Amino acid sequence: MKTKLTLTIDSRLLPKIKHIAILQGTSLSNLVEEGMKEIINEKQESFAGKWKGKFKTASGHDKRYKYLAKKYS
Repeated sequence: MKTKLTLTIDSRLLPKIKHIAILQGTSLSNLVEEGMKEIINEKQESFAGKWKGKFKTASGHDKRYKYLAKKYS
């Protein structure tokens, strides 16, 4: 379901945004909606991104590392 929304933007920006919408063959409303979707998707962190840097890398001196290296090599 679509809902009406009133936006207030800089008057110098509007012609540029309209021109971009025309070049992309879309409406101004659709351009804004797609932009908001992109922002939402960027904010949702991936599983890998969420856990990145949370674990220490095993070193060659670690018993578990040596065991696994031997097992899988």
